[in-house]
Amino acid sequence: MIDFRETFPVVIGAVIAVILQIVIAPAVELFAAMPNFITIYCLLAAIVRPTVSGPVLPFVLGLINDLCVGTPIGSSSLALVLVCFAAARAFAVLNNDTVLIPLIVMAIAAFLIELVMGLFALSFGAATGLLDALVYRALPCGLFDCVIGLLLFPLASRFLAPPSPMGSGTPAHL
Repeated sequence: MIDFRETFPVVIGAVIAVILQIVIAPAVELFAAMPNFITIYCLLAAIVRPTVSGPVLPFVLGLINDLCVGTPIGSSSLALVLVCFAAARAFAVLNNDTVLIPLIVMAIAAFLIELVMGLFALSFGAATGLLDALVYRALPCGLFDCVIGLLLFPLASRFLAPPSPMGSGTPAHL
């Protein structure tokens, strides 16, 4: 059974990520690198909730990202589902309660997503080379996503983390 208290913050965060992608991301473009708030949110949700993250959120947000950005339909969905699954499993294995592990997992995942998106653009006829897709798209956009994800990680860990099975730690009579 789906718990409303557990899914409501995830849905609200997804709506905020889509709004940020549509409204803020084009205005924050820096040296032809634009942040992808949808990618950042999917990665944060996968890292903060590694045991309960599934393929539905990255798939739906990937389709919305394709419609917003103008990439081939389904390419963002495929990239987000595959990389978010791998990031969630990697974080579940490597988690040691430090900030370094989420940063490393997020950086590698952001670069992989941008690289896969660059490869999709190449396969669909973009007039650029593989080195240009790597140097001028994957590296700057992945770095931009990683920095913003690092800044948003404390918020995500506070609001998106699944409830503790031990309770909130406060007595019931208070």
